[in-house]
Amino acid sequence: MTEPLITKDILVGMKNYINLNGWYQGFFYDTTAYIGGFKKAVEQGAPMCVMGAYQAVSNTRMFRDPDRYRRATMELTQLMEIDSSDDGALEVANWNDQAGRTKQEVLDVLDKAVQKLDG
Repeated sequence: MTEPLITKDILVGMKNYINLNGWYQGFFYDTTAYIGGFKKAVEQGAPMCVMGAYQAVSNTRMFRDPDRYRRATMELTQLMEIDSSDDGALEVANWNDQAGRTKQEVLDVLDKAVQKLDG
C-alpha cells in the first residue's frame, strides 16, 4: 500500500502558508508581482492558491514530478470533498478560483480536511 502524500503536517502547513502570506485566485501566485519563478515567489512570501500552497509546503512541483503531483491532488479532492474526475489538480484549481470563493472558505476546508485525518 502506498503512503499518503497529503498528511496532517502538509495540510496544516498549507493553511499556515495561506494565513501568513495570503490567498490567490487565477494561478498559483501573481506572476506580475512576484517575478523570477515559483521558488522566488515562495521565498518572497507570495500569496498562493491552494495548489500553490501545497507545492510551497511539500516541495513537490507539478512539472518536476507530475505523477506525485497528480496523486496528491487526487488525495486533496477527497479530503476537501471536491467532486473529481481524473484530474484532481484541475478540480482543486476550479474550486479555488470559483467566483465568490473566500480565503476563509479555503481555510475552513483545510481545517475540515485536517479533522478527517485526525479521525
